[in-house]
Amino acid sequence: MAKFREDWKVAPGYIRGLCIGSLCMGALLLAFLLTTERWSCLSWLHGSAYGSNLLSAVVGVLFGIPFTVFFLDVLSKDQVERSEKRAVLSTAGRAAADYHRTVWSFLPSAGPSADAAVANVVAKAEHFYTEAVTRTLSIREPPRRTHVSPSGDVWERAAAAAAEFWDTVHAETSLRTSRQAAEWARKVEAEWRFLESSLRVRLIAAGCVWLDPDTAQAISRDLDILTGPAAECLKETRRAIRPVAGTTARTLADFHTLAGCATKAYAWAHALKALTESARRPTDLWPEQ
Repeated sequence: MAKFREDWKVAPGYIRGLCIGSLCMGALLLAFLLTTERWSCLSWLHGSAYGSNLLSAVVGVLFGIPFTVFFLDVLSKDQVERSEKRAVLSTAGRAAADYHRTVWSFLPSAGPSADAAVANVVAKAEHFYTEAVTRTLSIREPPRRTHVSPSGDVWERAAAAAAEFWDTVHAETSLRTSRQAAEWARKVEAEWRFLESSLRVRLIAAGCVWLDPDTAQAISRDLDILTGPAAECLKETRRAIRPVAGTTARTLADFHTLAGCATKAYAWAHALKALTESARRPTDLWPEQ
């Protein structure tokens, strides 16, 4: 009944007018047929099978045809809505598959080995952060009125961790430079913006599900990191650990520079991992058809 009331509200005005008008005319004609026995001038209708059947048929038409038109209109709308929904889901499925492939395109292979490669990059970035940021805090930010000389051993460990991070990214992924990392991230961002800007409205309008707000915001946040200054971590790290000509002594500025590289590398690697994990969500919602 609720569905009928909803369909009735959205039905075109001419169909509703036709139904109401026909019902009124049919009711009047039915009342006319039921009362003709009392009118001597019209008593011939009851004596004539043809006239009685004709009027009965007209009453049936007045009651039946308008609602037939109404239900046919409802069925046609439902068919159009189902067709639009299938078309939107098909487009969303292809776009989600393209987005997923673009996200994982920075890795040579897919499957468990790809997950292991991303996890290895994150582990090296965390180790880099520990050695270059956490363990150098007392050198970069010594207590007040305390002078701490930069330690060569601390630098060597931090530089070694930086080199391990850079080598791991180079070995496990196809992102050899910061420029390649930025180009890959921009491609992913373009695919995501198409999903978010163009298809989200169409999916919601067609009654389909969209990503939960937390997942959508997390994807946008990760892409902001991957397309932002953090994407320069590869270039800056390689430059920071480059041997200094003529001397091996490192200054306090060198420690600050390497700590900044480690901070960017940490954010970049974790955003990379989060993005690869969330990339499966659109394909789960809208499988390619």
